[in-house]
Amino acid sequence: MADSGIGWLVGMWAAGVLASACLHALIAAFEQLPSVEERRLAAGRRPDGRRTIVAWLARDPEHTANSASVAYAMTEPIALVSLAFIAWALADRLGVAWWVGALTASVAGAFFALVVVRAVPRDIARAHPFGTVRIIGPLASPLLVASAPIRALVPALRRPPLAEASDVVEQAEDALDADEVELVRSVVELGDRLVREVMVPRTDMITIATGETASHAMRMFLQSGRSRLPIVGAGVDDLVGVLYLKDLLAAVWENEAELGRPIDDFARPAAYAPESLPVDDLLRQMQREAIHMAIVVDEYGGVAGLVTIEDALEEIVGEMQDEHDAVEPEAVGLLGGGYRVPARMSLEDLGELFEVEIDDEDVETVAGLLAKALGRVPIAGAKASAHGLVLQAAGTQGRRKRLAWVTVTRETTTRETQDERSEGRDQ
Repeated sequence: MADSGIGWLVGMWAAGVLASACLHALIAAFEQLPSVEERRLAAGRRPDGRRTIVAWLARDPEHTANSASVAYAMTEPIALVSLAFIAWALADRLGVAWWVGALTASVAGAFFALVVVRAVPRDIARAHPFGTVRIIGPLASPLLVASAPIRALVPALRRPPLAEASDVVEQAEDALDADEVELVRSVVELGDRLVREVMVPRTDMITIATGETASHAMRMFLQSGRSRLPIVGAGVDDLVGVLYLKDLLAAVWENEAELGRPIDDFARPAAYAPESLPVDDLLRQMQREAIHMAIVVDEYGGVAGLVTIEDALEEIVGEMQDEHDAVEPEAVGLLGGGYRVPARMSLEDLGELFEVEIDDEDVETVAGLLAKALGRVPIAGAKASAHGLVLQAAGTQGRRKRLAWVTVTRETTTRETQDERSEGRDQ
């Protein structure tokens, strides 16, 4: 073989080794690079405002690493084949056996592939990942572009399509904080949640009967903390409409005589949503119809509950509490005797507080016991007696205004207090 031919082979071999080493270093650098540094590189801009080459590579490190692997699979064989031809040419010139040239090429190829191409570049890239990407990224970018046609022709090497929107979240996990990932995941998964999963069930609905006066409705609004109340007839399924607090205020603010009018005069038509409707579709419906509350109906047309825009938004940002809500201990002792306990406290724990046995097969919580004794959904101020205890709804919590706290005293203690007050008045 002519000297010029050997010169070309040496050049091809050197270029193949150098390119392979750079690509391997780039892959190792992105494996080691922290997500903060990746975002920093991805934010790089030229003076004209366009992204730098490194920024394009750092936008999607996984895709860059895959492209580098394909390019690496192209350059390393070039170096090995060139080395084999060089060894064959030298063996022919020196007059040695062909197997000596083949053995020499194998040993030299293994050394360069393991040490020069893999070990050394990987160690350097792991020690200095940020600098490696900044320096080698622009040099290796032409090889990454050259690998695009091969990746396009071979289906197995193509960039896999996103099967679901949640795949986007998984790809972004390394680039986002934990709270940001949770927020994005909640938005993506909103379409998988149904209205029945976020609604206030009919058993927890606070309603007002048709024919009641505006004055009674105002007291209901104040006690419940609601701004809208469904108006019902013979039962919850007999829905007449929805009463808005702002409509009542607008009517009675200048004319107190309006307080005696029936609430039916102020009723608005109710909006409805099927319980199988996805939550994201519910939000679009509420946006389109400019409503904040909808009555949820089941497959048979009966009322299953109600849902507000806050209920849907809580699926994204979590439970939203107003300024009146506070985190309090499990049970707070009262000066006059008794306790202020969470509405969800179990009857077993309540019994331990008062050293009494509360055996009720129908309910399991303090709120359930109060609702059973009342025969309706309790609102703030509602009081009833059960198992020798006096229970009174003490307050609500959260956007759904669910009962949160109940004051519980012994029935005998309550009677003694009333007797003492009576004796004091007699004196």
